[in-house]
Amino acid sequence: MTPRGSTGSSLAGTWSASGPSRAPMVVLIHGARLSRTMWASVLPELDRDLRVVTLDLPEHGSLAGVPFTLEGAADLAARVIEAAMGNDAAAGRDAAAGRDAAAGRDAEESAAEDGEPAPPGATATQAVPGVVVAGHSLGGYVAAALAVRRPDLVAGLVICSATIDPSGPARWPTWLAAAAYRLVPDRLGSRLDRLALRLRYGPSVASTVAAGGIWYRGAGRAVADLVGRPIGSQLAGYHGSAALVNGIGDVPMRVGERSFHRRLPGARRVVIRGASHLVPLDRPRELAIVIRGVVEQVSASKG
Repeated sequence: MTPRGSTGSSLAGTWSASGPSRAPMVVLIHGARLSRTMWASVLPELDRDLRVVTLDLPEHGSLAGVPFTLEGAADLAARVIEAAMGNDAAAGRDAAAGRDAAAGRDAEESAAEDGEPAPPGATATQAVPGVVVAGHSLGGYVAAALAVRRPDLVAGLVICSATIDPSGPARWPTWLAAAAYRLVPDRLGSRLDRLALRLRYGPSVASTVAAGGIWYRGAGRAVADLVGRPIGSQLAGYHGSAALVNGIGDVPMRVGERSFHRRLPGARRVVIRGASHLVPLDRPRELAIVIRGVVEQVSASKG
């Protein structure tokens, strides 16, 4: 999985893409403390036939020095999606031009034979039926904010381990979680988490997942930004395909499932057996199946 930049140098090295460039696109947004490398176990379940993009959030990974706001993180994700689409479209145009040159034709002649030429600046948006965005924990809230702010980009939404609204009564547990993160020095938190990951998932998975770093202080600042935000109620304006996913052992998040579902009545509710809050690590295959289901819904709706 090779980090890829975009036309804007500020995004260089902050996201990665794998899978066929012309396939439907899935964007994965990681949770608090970790980075885009947390999706290592999910990627092989998706990128055989889907275009999968992972990105780092502010305060984490390659963006550890960038302050987090929910709006800023959602806008960053939108820029990454647009960059990924543009890069894939450019690769497709280059390949087409190469084939045309080999056949003794230029790209313009080929376009004329096939129909109207693509408009200037056309991107891969026209080549895929719609983008499915899946976010875990902190990334689930970012995915929800992105869907509300940019429904033109988000055709499908998977919110995983992020189904309590951090406003109302839940604002206090959210505040406490943020405070707890900020009390733990990054070096100590990293050592403890690496040990826990190694014991639970084995050395190979632990090493890969933690490769992008573990960011307790950054997670604290990011989670603190969520406090008091009515994210669940704002989702009522989103009308794309959706799924709400929790591990069966994630009691705090499951408390808010019904409330979130009332805002997204068409969403599929999924509880994954054998999973805790860390669904992408506990049950990567089962989560990938849910994501694929939303991709299929989006594809069917686009005809």
